[in-house]
Amino acid sequence: MILSPSILNCDYSNLTGELQKAYESGAEFIHLDVMDGVFVPSKGLIQEEMVARVNGQFPLVNDVHLMVVHPLKRVKAFAEAGANIITFHVEAYHRPSMIKKTIELIHSCGCRAGISLKPGTRVEALVPYLPLVDLVLVMSVEPGAGGQSFMEEALPRIAFLANRKKEHGYHYLIEVDGGIVYETGKKCAEAGVEVLVSGSYLYHSDDFKGRAEGLIAL
Repeated sequence: MILSPSILNCDYSNLTGELQKAYESGAEFIHLDVMDGVFVPSKGLIQEEMVARVNGQFPLVNDVHLMVVHPLKRVKAFAEAGANIITFHVEAYHRPSMIKKTIELIHSCGCRAGISLKPGTRVEALVPYLPLVDLVLVMSVEPGAGGQSFMEEALPRIAFLANRKKEHGYHYLIEVDGGIVYETGKKCAEAGVEVLVSGSYLYHSDDFKGRAEGLIAL
């Protein structure tokens, strides 16, 4: 299992130390949630400058999740800041041509392209884009805030994506974010998830390493 610790609720005054905990615990990715206060209610501290601060401190993949109204306008700046994966929401655009254009731009900037969807969006909305992307992020909470409870409805959506991947030979990673603890992580792993995003469960614990290793072993 690939672990992508979310720094949404970490101690920003000790960012290097928080990244070091992730790296030394075996995480391969670091998850960076970008919120504009419009697409989602909250506005976060993680913007291009924060990605640049994170970049290169440890050999971690910068897993950037754009929860913004016009991701096409933000892609280049995040790529230049050091993003390795840039994920945006299918709900950001009504026109399929804009979604495809965003995927193409992410790739042209040398990054892997991810697509995500909110819990209320039918998973079938992603089908036209599955051959084009490198990662699919299933939200198992409403995006925009940490510490929420896991929504069980995410599990059949993960299974759907796993089946499509197997049937068609697609190459995307399946990632899940929201309410991930050991028990929910195990359910997601059984459904076909390959990347677990976990924030509060790790960073609000006195045993970051033990919890991280438990998730990685799933």
